Amino acid sequence: MSSTAAAVTEQEAPQRVPKLNILFTSQPFVTHVRPHERWAKLCIAQGHDVRLAAPAPLAATIRGAYRIPHLPAGVDWSTDRRVQEALTRTLIQAGNDAFLRMLFRDYMAGMSVLPMAKAILETARAWMPDVIIHDCSELGGYVAGQVLGVPTISSDNGLARIIYELHANCIRPMLTEHRRALGLGAEPETPGSYAHMLATPAPRDFLLGGLSIPALRCYRHENPIRFGERLPGWIDELPAGTPFIYVMLGSTGHCAPGLAPLFEHANRIVLDALACLPCTALVSVGKGNVGKYESQPSHIQVVEYAAQPLALQRAKLFIGHGGFGGLRESVHAGTPMLLLPQFADQRPNAEQVAARGLGLMLDPTTATEGDLRNACEELL
Repeated sequence: MSSTAAAVTEQEAPQRVPKLNILFTSQPFVTHVRPHERWAKLCIAQGHDVRLAAPAPLAATIRGAYRIPHLPAGVDWSTDRRVQEALTRTLIQAGNDAFLRMLFRDYMAGMSVLPMAKAILETARAWMPDVIIHDCSELGGYVAGQVLGVPTISSDNGLARIIYELHANCIRPMLTEHRRALGLGAEPETPGSYAHMLATPAPRDFLLGGLSIPALRCYRHENPIRFGERLPGWIDELPAGTPFIYVMLGSTGHCAPGLAPLFEHANRIVLDALACLPCTALVSVGKGNVGKYESQPSHIQVVEYAAQPLALQRAKLFIGHGGFGGLRESVHAGTPMLLLPQFADQRPNAEQVAARGLGLMLDPTTATEGDLRNACEELL
């Protein structure tokens, strides 16, 4: 072979990507695992050794539904009855700001960091990660990366702005304590977890505008896919011209003590409004809650769970609570939204949706059946 031909062959040959050990980490919520799914699958397809660290109760979802290798790590504080009662009581009595301060100070930056960090450090004895991609609210992965000297990427799931704003007074003191327990110095004045990269599946100015985050990178989101997930067969048989509406007002509030009545009230208003609309509706109400909503008209189907990304691809309207996951998946599907925000980041999300013409927002505590019906008719 001539030197010229050899040079051309070498130039045209695909560049080999070195195999990396890539560790994802998540708080104990399926909604925090979901944003990792497309990243992890892409990394696996490229030949990297991928693991997703999360508390043991999420193993079935991570391994079975998403087919991603699972590393048991961290504590599932979310199902602790005492934690649920404390957070609910704070939300109801003191409001959302106090709820967020408690959530991040005591649990996301408090209780969960060291167990996750220590599990990662123990795993690193035999399997050393080259990079750690952590759910932005899961800070044990970030701290472990600091100890190991490997880069960390913070993956925004809608909470990145809240973390930035709560950092100085709520998060930084807790992280400094954890870091010193592991031989590190104090946590920086601005979030150290954003130093290498904060990756967000939204335009910069959607939720993070005005913040000084030099390493912010935006990317186009793709909806997560569960293995073998399908929509009910009757959806394919819907008559032409009949609008299909998908409803899902949250996956955690139904089970939290003290919050269930608020979600039940919102669901009942929505169901009453849909009963009078010429549509077909699929309403997801969470595990164990279908019995609360019996005797619905034949055009309304109430289920525990639905394949949300697939439902949103078919729906003419999404009625949701303003969680970042549903918002992200609805925008990807091009589905208008009617949002009834309850707590956490839901109201700012809903306000952005309404301000940008992606949908409408109603207050679930004051909205009437007529308000819901009029908003549905406007959006349809």
